[in-house]
Amino acid sequence: MDAAEIESIVRDTPTGSYARRPWFLYEWLTGQRLNLFDATRGDYVPVVNPQQQWAVPGENSARHRVRNNLPGTPSFCPLVWRTEALKEFVNLNLSERARAVVAAVPGDFLARTVSSGGKNADTKCVVPVCLRPPFETFGWRAAVFGAAPALRQR
Repeated sequence: MDAAEIESIVRDTPTGSYARRPWFLYEWLTGQRLNLFDATRGDYVPVVNPQQQWAVPGENSARHRVRNNLPGTPSFCPLVWRTEALKEFVNLNLSERARAVVAAVPGDFLARTVSSGGKNADTKCVVPVCLRPPFETFGWRAAVFGAAPALRQR
């Protein structure tokens, strides 16, 4: 769509969400302001449908009366579909599991590692010795992290 086409659509249906979204996207992506008055009516609508794609809470764009919930910037904005496989992965709650693993590390060891930036020679030697259990108990990974679902494409 070119600028004139978008301007025409917005002038024909100024309160229509299907007109305001491309208007917002054009200005957001190109940085060029179209020859249109600011929208004064119409509910704020999300740019991305959060039921279908991952989005952020975002901020309202008063000019377009849309909620910019795009997960990025005009330079880089990855749009990811909410597939069943990704929903299952999110439900694994890996951030909470990671917190539990870090909480199990002795505080003095963690403090030494953080303060040295993990760059000194004894940290490189100590980490495998202190944190890795004996070979025969490697089942701890399953206990801590659980079994991940098969992440197949859908």
